[in-house]
Amino acid sequence: MNVTLIYFSQTGNTRCVAEAMAEVFREAGHVTRTISLKRASPQDVVEGDLLGIGTSCFSSHAPTPIKAFLENLPPLENKRAFVFPTSDGVFTNVPCTISLCNPIRVWETNAFGAIAA
Repeated sequence: MNVTLIYFSQTGNTRCVAEAMAEVFREAGHVTRTISLKRASPQDVVEGDLLGIGTSCFSSHAPTPIKAFLENLPPLENKRAFVFPTSDGVFTNVPCTISLCNPIRVWETNAFGAIAA
């Protein structure tokens, strides 16, 4: 499986989480790329089998750069995806905010974010 992890990280924490997740995917035999939001393109989103979006949250919401990126993507109705929000431990509604930006299929939500089935 080809996994693409796109992350928005201002302090480096979300980048570290993305890199740790990528290592686990690679150890399981999956081809995995981590891409900073600054360098990500719509083609990066479309190419992979599984998309992970990592972002910090501000006031329990996805930051504007993430929302703007997702709103400008082509429809992703059949894209398998998950969200990994990072914060100071307070539950956020970042997965809900992101799913409203683009119709990415999100199957299950828990305290850690949205997880693809």
